[in-house]
Amino acid sequence: PYFALYVGADDMNSSMNMIHTYQAGLGMGERDYYIDTDDHTKEIRTKYAQHIVKMFQLAGFTEAEAQKASKAVMGIETRIAQASRSNVELRDPHANYNKLSLETLKQDIPSYDWDAFFNATGLKGVKEVNVSQPETMKEVAAIIDTVPLEDQIAYLQWNLINTASGTLSDEFVAQDFDFYGRTLSGKKEMKPRWKRAVSAVDGSLGEAVGQMYVEKYFPAAAKERMVTLVKNLQTALGERIQGLSWMSDVTKEKAQEKLATFHVKIGYPDKWKDYSSLEVKNDSYWANMKRANAWQYAEMMNKFGKPVDKEEWGMTPQTVNAYYNPSTNEICFPAGILQYPFFDMNADDAFNYGAIGVVIGHEMTHGFDDQGRQFDKEGNLKDWWTAEDAKNFEARAAVMANFFDSIQVAPGVHANGKFTLGENIADHGGLQVSFQAFKKATAAAPLKEVNGLTPEQRFFLAYAGVWAGNIRPEQVLLQTKSDPHSLGKWRVDGALPHINSWYDAFGVTEKDSLYLPEAERVSIW
Repeated sequence: PYFALYVGADDMNSSMNMIHTYQAGLGMGERDYYIDTDDHTKEIRTKYAQHIVKMFQLAGFTEAEAQKASKAVMGIETRIAQASRSNVELRDPHANYNKLSLETLKQDIPSYDWDAFFNATGLKGVKEVNVSQPETMKEVAAIIDTVPLEDQIAYLQWNLINTASGTLSDEFVAQDFDFYGRTLSGKKEMKPRWKRAVSAVDGSLGEAVGQMYVEKYFPAAAKERMVTLVKNLQTALGERIQGLSWMSDVTKEKAQEKLATFHVKIGYPDKWKDYSSLEVKNDSYWANMKRANAWQYAEMMNKFGKPVDKEEWGMTPQTVNAYYNPSTNEICFPAGILQYPFFDMNADDAFNYGAIGVVIGHEMTHGFDDQGRQFDKEGNLKDWWTAEDAKNFEARAAVMANFFDSIQVAPGVHANGKFTLGENIADHGGLQVSFQAFKKATAAAPLKEVNGLTPEQRFFLAYAGVWAGNIRPEQVLLQTKSDPHSLGKWRVDGALPHINSWYDAFGVTEKDSLYLPEAERVSIW
């Protein structure tokens, strides 16, 4: 409630962990749901307030008490939202780095009892804190100072009810789904109980599940093939950096150093988490989830004041995803993503470079997107670009942001090109780099046509297949507000018109609907 607290790497001293605060405390997650004035958002706000009333009644409150509590919660959350930064503002790492000594923090926000807070959270000897969004924290202190205590009790009660709801009786679970699933996402029915049970174990004992997963589903041959793919992609990105006309040799040298020092993680961690101190009892689902949360919280807090463990994984092995972490300069590809439609041991290079190859290139390019490029090879927030090169990058990135801003994802609703800029740059770079690596890998023994499709066409079809999916209109609106990735449709139809080799592969001309004149295409990596 009110704000988030976590232990993580110091952006300016990436080898050490420190305390961070971060804007949070919103039951609907996104500030825009409290601020925007379009009809759809207003309807969601109304339904959220009604949802709070229903949940309080399920928890044993009278209707009058529940109505009063809902009003109090909406009042506090709206104030926090109004003082919160937008998703675009949160993309600026320098603006969100505000390291203060504890003494300065006490002077800046004097009414908040920081000593009591840190003692209660189990943190002893705190000397400095990164207050990521100071204006939000000042508003939280003002809320705590001025809002009547009974309203704040209602807000805290709501945070407990809302957190617990998925683990309580069927009535709570159904009502929770009614708002977050049906209203917010447009889902028609909740996942079956067995899937929710698997998710609960997966979320609480992730690496224990991961050990079983890799033993059964991740052969050594898959890891070997991935290692080769990653090396080839790294080489291709290095070649592309070297060939850039808009970047100086000085910056190129630094970029090559950063690329060469990428820490690559494939499949699963070398050292597994030890869950032996987590007690699972036959008392209640809620009690077990509380203990699991407490275990995870203690594990995070235990990192305070210690060096960053660069071997720790930010995802479990069974996760169908991948990531780049700027503070450790690492790219990670869990075993879970190394399956169809991303990866196929039986498929040729046209498929695998078009699918998982682009994912690898995507994560590598994150090291050089609008955020990642601001971190050096050690993972520190440090400017390693010449002023001219930075200006060139920003001008080219603006072409991408403006292009996605012009895309209409729903009637009257446009994509947010600045919010999705990092992911769109990474898709663009991933496609460019992987296609180059693919052509090089198959140069000595060119692949043949399959079912009348050239290898180049199959490369792009494999990429498109990765993002094929069904999505409901409500989810389109939700993701446009909250997801830094473009919608799946636009990761294909918005990305490919900027790739020259796609035009060559399919003979796309100005007569085709996705055609873009060459002068309007993005050209970064």
